[in-house]
Amino acid sequence: MTFPTAPAGYRPSPHLLHGKTILVTGAGDGIGRSAALAYAAHGASVILLGRTESKLEQVYDEIEAAGWPQPALVALDLATASEDNVIHLAAGLAQEFPTSTACCTTPVSWVSGARSRAPVTPAGSR
Repeated sequence: MTFPTAPAGYRPSPHLLHGKTILVTGAGDGIGRSAALAYAAHGASVILLGRTESKLEQVYDEIEAAGWPQPALVALDLATASEDNVIHLAAGLAQEFPTSTACCTTPVSWVSGARSRAPVTPAGSR
């Protein structure tokens, strides 16, 4: 399988994502943190969602210190969230961000309720 690549020398505009709102799960560290910072650096308003409020606050502060669009912060462990938690989250996001553009989820799998950082296997490749 091949994936398209950017042309040599391509540099995205700092305003590439201006006016876009992107929900990023796992935004407190790792891939999610990196994605949130990259989206904000290119003008997106990011919604930082993750389990650990203190980690999310650090990312929030980095974004604000850089002068990028003000982020939103949602501390919620999706692995243990109740159906009511998720419904409340969805309703709140729809009200606060009616024009959300995208959602970036970081790859995590749950097996028997336990969180695992196992690699994601593409459908049909087992």
